[in-house]
Formats: sequence, C-alpha cells, structure tokens
Amino acid sequence: MSIANELLFVGDSFAVPSETLDKTVGEIRQRFPDNPSVTQAATSGRALAVNQWKAEGRTKEFVTPVVTAAAAAQSGQRSWQSVTAVARDQLNTIPVAGRAPLVVESDIRQRVSMLVHYGPQDAAYSAAIEAAQTERLVESPVREIDAVFASEGAPAAAARLREIIENSSPDTASNILEKSYGTLEKIGAALHSELLKTPASDRSIPLTSMATAPETKNESRKDRDFVNPITYTSVLDDLGAVATRVGNPAEKYRNIDRLAGIVADSIPTDEQFGYDSRDGRPRGYETAFRSVVEQGSGSALPLAVARALKERNPEDKRADAIISNTGVGIESLRKQAVADAADMEKQSRPLIMLAKEWSGLMTQGEFASAMEKYLQANPDQQAAVEKANLQIARDRDALWSATTPIDAFNGSLNGSKGFEVVRRARDDTSNRDILNFVLANEGVAMSPTVPPWWTPRAGLDLAKPVFQNDKVLTALKNSPDYITTAFANSGQIIQKARIGGAVLAGLHASDMFKAGSDFFSRTYAGMFALSGVNHSVEYAATNRGVDLGKNQVWSGYKNAFGVVFAGLDTSYAIESFIDGKPIAGAAFAGSAVSGMIAFSHPIAGAVIQLASALIYNVFGESEKRDFEKYSKQLLGFAGLKPEVVEQFSQFNANGYGVGQVFGTLAKTFAHIAPQDMMSYLESLPDDKRESLIRNARLVARDDYGKPKLTAESDLDVIPGARTRMEGLNGPGRTPENPTRAINPTPASIYGVALWASENGYKIPGLNIDLAPYHGN
Repeated sequence: MSIANELLFVGDSFAVPSETLDKTVGEIRQRFPDNPSVTQAATSGRALAVNQWKAEGRTKEFVTPVVTAAAAAQSGQRSWQSVTAVARDQLNTIPVAGRAPLVVESDIRQRVSMLVHYGPQDAAYSAAIEAAQTERLVESPVREIDAVFASEGAPAAAARLREIIENSSPDTASNILEKSYGTLEKIGAALHSELLKTPASDRSIPLTSMATAPETKNESRKDRDFVNPITYTSVLDDLGAVATRVGNPAEKYRNIDRLAGIVADSIPTDEQFGYDSRDGRPRGYETAFRSVVEQGSGSALPLAVARALKERNPEDKRADAIISNTGVGIESLRKQAVADAADMEKQSRPLIMLAKEWSGLMTQGEFASAMEKYLQANPDQQAAVEKANLQIARDRDALWSATTPIDAFNGSLNGSKGFEVVRRARDDTSNRDILNFVLANEGVAMSPTVPPWWTPRAGLDLAKPVFQNDKVLTALKNSPDYITTAFANSGQIIQKARIGGAVLAGLHASDMFKAGSDFFSRTYAGMFALSGVNHSVEYAATNRGVDLGKNQVWSGYKNAFGVVFAGLDTSYAIESFIDGKPIAGAAFAGSAVSGMIAFSHPIAGAVIQLASALIYNVFGESEKRDFEKYSKQLLGFAGLKPEVVEQFSQFNANGYGVGQVFGTLAKTFAHIAPQDMMSYLESLPDDKRESLIRNARLVARDDYGKPKLTAESDLDVIPGARTRMEGLNGPGRTPENPTRAINPTPASIYGVALWASENGYKIPGLNIDLAPYHGN
C-alpha cells in the first residue's frame, strides 16, 4: 500500500480526518527516519489526502457546525429543524459558478451521504439532513420558479422550469415538477387568457412556429404580455420539454397527467372561442403542438393532452386536431433528419475520402499525426463537420423523444382520429436506412452507405454504372470538340446540327462500347449509336427532299426515344444534385433537355448539348480537384517526397485515388505492412511509379466506391494468357466468356498485381507464378 493510500485508509475512520493526519504522517516518518524518499512521499501523500477530503467536504469548516448542532438537538437544547437549517447553509457553500448543475447536484448528494454516515446514528438526525437536501435541491428551485412568474410572467417561468428540470437528475426533476403545480396552474391560466384575448378575426390563423422563426424564441421568454404570437408556442414548447424529461414510459406517462390536464384546461372550447364546431377552420393552438414536436421537445405532452381531453369527452375534436398535428410534426422531423444526414455526408466527404484512400498505406500513428496537421491547416473544414455532426445529434434526440412515447398511448388513443397519422409517421419505411443511421449516430463523422432515395421510385439508375467509368466521362467532356468539328465541316445550318449530332453520338457510342462490356454500358452506348442513326436518317431524308416531320410513325418514335434518352441523363442529374454537385447536375440536366428537343429542334438541341458539356468540362471536376488538393496536403504532412505526393494525388474522373488499391494489395495479396508498401512505391523511379499508379487508377469500383478485388478480365493484362488458360479457374479468373471484349488494362486489384508482376515490378511479399500464364 502506498503512503497516500495508507493516509486515505486511516482517514476513513473520521469525519474530519485532517485532525489526525499529522499524527499518522509522523508515525510513517518514524518507521524510516533516515529515508528522504519516504519523507518526500509522506509530504506529497498528505497534500493529496487533504485535497481529496476537502473536495468531499470532510473538513472542520464544513462538518463541525452540523455535528455541533446535532449534539445540541440530541440534548434538547435546539430543534431538529435548526439542524436542517445549519446543514442547508453548509450545502449552500458548495461552489456553483462554472460547474454543471448535475455535477453540483451530485456533489450535494455525496456530502449529504457523508454527513449521515459520520454523524450520530439517530433517525431524527438522518431525517434532518435529508430535509436539508430536499430544501436545497427541490424547495429552493420551486420558490425560484414561482418568483420568476411573479416578476417576469408565464413565459419566463416556463423557461426557467424547463432549464431547471433539464439540468436535474430524473428523481429530482420529478420532485420539482410535483411541487411546481401551483405555479403551473397560473401558467395554464395565462395560456387560456392569451388564446381567448386573440381577436376573433385572427383565431383561425395558426400561431407562429418556432421552426420558422427560431431567432425570436429567446426574446419570447421576456414577453410576459404575449405581444409576439410566437410566445404562446414558446411556452408550450418549454412545457413539452418538461414532460419529455419527466414522463415515464413504463407508467404510460401517467405521471404527467396533472401537467397534461393543466394544458388541456388552457385550451378554450369552440363555444368559448365563439366558433361553430362544424366549421373546419384550424385553431391557432393546433400548430403550436406540432411545433413542440418539430423543435425536438417530444410528443409526450401533445399526446398526454389529447388523452386528457378524450377521457373527458371521447368526441372532443380538439384532441383529434392535436394528435394529427403531432403526426405532422414527426413527419417534419424525419424530413429534416434526412436532409441533415445528406449535409453531414457532404461535409464529411473530404475526411472520409482521406481516411479511405490513405489510412491503409500508413501506420495508425502516422495517419493520425498527418490528419491532425491537416485539420489544423483546415479549421473551417473541421468546424463544418462538427456543426453537421451536432445537428445530427439534435435530430437523433428529437426523433427519439417524438417516437418513443407513441406505444404508451396506443391503448388510450388507438382509434382516435389522427392517431393513425402519428403511427404512420413513425413507421414510414421510406429513408429507413438513413433514419436508422441518424438514430444510432453518436456524433462521429461517417457516411450513411444507402442508395439514393430516388432509385427505387424512378427506376432511373440504369445509367449509374456507365457514369462510373472514366472513359465515358472523358467522352462527355470531349463533347465540345466533337460538336465544333461537326459544325465546321457540314453544309446548311440545320444539316450542320444533324451531322454534328450524328458525329457526337457516334463518338460517344464508340467510347462507351470500349469503356465497358456490362449490360448497362452497352445499352447506353446503343442508345447513343441509335441517336446517331436518327440524325443520319434525317440528314439523308432532307437531302432527298423528304419531310419526315409529317410522318406520324417517325415523329412518335422520335418523341419516345427522346424521352427514354432524357430519362437516362436525368438519372445522373438527380444523383449529382443529391450528392451535392449542383454544377454537374445542371450539366446533365441540360443534356437531358437536349435529348428531348434535339430531334424536333436540332439547332437548339446541339446548343444545349454544347453548353452542358462545356459546363461539365469546366466545372464538373471541382470535387475531383478538391480531393487532389486535400490529398496533397495530407501526404505532404505524412512526410512523402514532393514528386511522390504529386503522383499519388492524381485522382481519376470519378474522384477516386489509388490509396485504397495499394493498401488492399499490400494487405490481401502481398501480406505486408502498409508502410512497407509505401516505402517500396517511394523507392521506384519516377517513370515506373507513374506507370504503376496510372494503371491502379483504372481499377473498377463497386456502388459504394470500394475497389474491386478481382475481375473477369484480370488475365487480359498478360498477352495471350486468356487463350492458354481458357476454362481454368483460380484467383481472379473465371471461365472464358466468348462474348467479352479483351481489356488489356487492369480492372481490379488482382489485375494490378498481375500487371505489375508481368512488367517487372518486385513488390515485397507478392509472389505470383506467371509461368502457367505463358504456357511454361
């Protein structure tokens, strides 16, 4: 046992251990009178023990007044109420400034336990000390809330009640609410008067929602006369937060019935409003309950108020309106959470990219050090991610508080008009993956790997695999050159447009057929080829004096083709907008528009196609350039040579680098540490490194951007290997597909490994026997 622990152990026997501390320290020193280290340890141990006992309140200044008062009460010289007063005064000496309320409450409870433990073993004494705790934690805040109502009005009192409840432990919060009902009755009366005094002409106008005017919320708490229409909603929101904090699902929220009853009493009937109950006009209070949910204060209070009204009158329309608005509020929360998740993914994308691309080529410590320097150099980026994560955390809390109470009210509100809206809002399966991500999020930057919302609905994801191919995008970026060439070498202006469209379509089709052998690539390439045929037919018909515009079959075919073609472009435009790429989205939207009108108005179609291609060519690679810039910074901070940094930070047209490719190659095929792979790549001559990196950029990706381990075309990188190995199976190769075109460039990580081995690269740990592939 250390000397410090020995001092603490001995001190446990005394309420004020410091009084015997010096004696204990002296005894320890006497055991080793000539040992300086023991003397030093005893001195430091004494300081540690004194500081701990002081933090616990086990000092003469704190304990002695209480113990002295208790002794006097036991002898009949003073009352036990005076002991409570002394203990309360001592508890009031506990520091509050700059400390979290829950920490202060914990400190108070700990000191009360200490006083009970070390004080007289007398039930009256224990009761007196616990009464001091209740006075300090419950009675005093209750008096403060009532005083705020008297001096500042209902809005300020509701706000203070909320603040105190949310910063108290559950037990203390329940006790405070129970003892605050006197003040709450007065707040309810103020709400009732506010609704009744609204001019008759304005009673059907929904009260302002804080969701649309959050900047005025704090000001409304100073508005004791309810001058601002948001004030009513603000008070209701504060009471909703109190109900969410105190309400107990296990008791079906019956412990807030009294609060719900007060709010229910505050809502005037149609007779009091002067309404004909048969009219369908909304009442002002209805949207206020919706706002309670939208602001994240939960559905406990709205549903409890509706239950209170239904239990008095099952046909009460006010309850139905409140329930329906609760459902609308939940739907609004869900939409906001989906939007915030998209924003978080957008803000986090650079950091996610850096982690995915480069963490696999560094040790954990190296990457952490480089990332720390990167974040210091990009504080705005880090702040944006933290802000987005904070909003996701708020959405998570709001969704939980809105949906958790629903089942507890199922028995009492099931069958009520509007309750199905609440359940449907909670159980809606759309965006389920994103919402589950939000509900599970703990404030960590990550990307919800879920498909775009539109794909199952619109069925327009046909073109997505095509646009993941570098060569397709390259072809699109070259569109201006194709069109310019076509216009420079054609006859009349209309015919120029038709020839231009035919040339553009043909070149696109050629590039796309070369780009991929999958069904989607060939389908889209076929559409471009057919487009070229259409333009050529119209060109030939015009030269022969035939007006195809009057042919109904041809016109119908053109229109149908234009719609289908535009649909494919629209799919990528939508995805670009969803991914936060408005310029790319605008470019593809322009291409879609040109597809619809080019056949009947070839000049306009060509101009739009040219403009959209130029937009994409100039601006479409902005994210790719950003990723390259971010990678240069990170790799520079990692200590790589400038020429290596420059080569590594070149991304392909889809915004992917080579870090994941080489990291996975090192781990899966070479079985070496990431730093060994990085060291090997740095050691290569510049031209050989550039060649290897260029081939690694060609590796295909899956729907979530992960490089493919193997591909059907892997053996194509070794000249003649496919013919010799036809029909054999093994790592990275499948039985020959006679319809597949030969692709001599690597399409997978294994393809890169084969290409590297074939071309003389000696990657450490990578042992691939190429002899069978060469027929040896």
